[in-house]
Amino acid sequence: MKIKTKDLLEYICWFIILIIPFNYTIINKIFLNSIFMVSSILIAVSIIFFLHFRKKITKKQIFLFFSIILIMFFELSNNYYVKQGRILNTVLFNIYLIIPFILSFYRSDEIPKIYKVLELFLVEHIVATLFVQIFPDFYLNNIIKWIAGNDVSTLSLLNYWHRSGYNAGITAHYSTNGIYLAIAFIYYFVKSIDKKNKKSIILVLLSFVSLMLTGKRAQALFSTIACIFAYLYNKREKLSKKVLNICIIIFSFIILIYVSSMFLPQVLNVVNRFEESINDKSNLLTGRELLYESSLTNWKKHIFFGNGWGFFSEYYQNYIYNSKTAYYSVKYIDGHNVYLQLLCETGILGLIYFLLLEIIIFLKELKNTKQLLFKQNNSSLLFLIGYNIFFVLYCFSGNPLYDIQCYALFFITVGILMVFDDFNKEYKS
Repeated sequence: MKIKTKDLLEYICWFIILIIPFNYTIINKIFLNSIFMVSSILIAVSIIFFLHFRKKITKKQIFLFFSIILIMFFELSNNYYVKQGRILNTVLFNIYLIIPFILSFYRSDEIPKIYKVLELFLVEHIVATLFVQIFPDFYLNNIIKWIAGNDVSTLSLLNYWHRSGYNAGITAHYSTNGIYLAIAFIYYFVKSIDKKNKKSIILVLLSFVSLMLTGKRAQALFSTIACIFAYLYNKREKLSKKVLNICIIIFSFIILIYVSSMFLPQVLNVVNRFEESINDKSNLLTGRELLYESSLTNWKKHIFFGNGWGFFSEYYQNYIYNSKTAYYSVKYIDGHNVYLQLLCETGILGLIYFLLLEIIIFLKELKNTKQLLFKQNNSSLLFLIGYNIFFVLYCFSGNPLYDIQCYALFFITVGILMVFDDFNKEYKS
């Protein structure tokens, strides 16, 4: 099948846009100059915009554009990342923040292009995780040294995690690998319940096993909850029967874990960590108590408007990093609870705005899936629901709004949602 020049150009652009959040460690190795990285993504985003720009702009697009500008204004007006010299973090965040507006010019039949490129990176991390598991010596002697480079601390941690059975794949942290594989698990699960083909079923099983190999509890638990909800909502007309099917699916995954553990004992790491958390409550938060307390203490200083975007990492560096109470050995760290960190940095008003945004997005996803006019878009919308649930839940224990590995895809899914929302409204009228 011949690919048109325009389509090929668009695939390349989406490849550039997605390779950065899905291979951030590797890209930093290749693009030693951050200016080249930023230039590449800006060119890709600009090309997509000009390929799809329509002269007729709707009121919703105008509202979206000024909403993004307003968010940027408040985010940049008192930005501690800029004060710390971490300009790249801020620039990338704002580039991806623009993407929902650019995607608002898309048609629904153009969305599969994005998903095809996304699948490339999801399969990459499934294969990489399994490769590391099958060839540990090659990983320890080659990959791990290349990823860590001259960073002795990262090299030491990667060695420790690998020997402890926590598979980091081709990333600098097993938590990052867990994020990628959780996304892969959700994506292929909703695809398998919508289109029951061998490829999707094999990939959902491989992504699940790979996710378990990371040893990440939050990613495993939250992605499973997201999949269950997406499944039940998709089959809501026959809910009683489908509850039984869910029990069968869960039982099947338990058997899969048990059988896999005979060949790969590390698969049980997630289960073992949950067991440790039950027996030792302090193991559940893994040193996050101090981060949560710091967020709440600093929030009380500026209750309504907060201390400024990125304030928490500044506070951690100045008051916790060099103290004896520091649990984490990194210089900059976020709060590992987006809701508490937003409270600290943007106050009550910022947190309420974020929560309202999440509620609106979630309700629109449910509404559009319910009113779906063309069945081929079903798995696309179910993935939006699944990923949004994962994102919201992961905000309780991680930094998805601050980590490019999560927020980039979140902003893209918001844009895709707008496309389907307009599509349904247009054909209903």
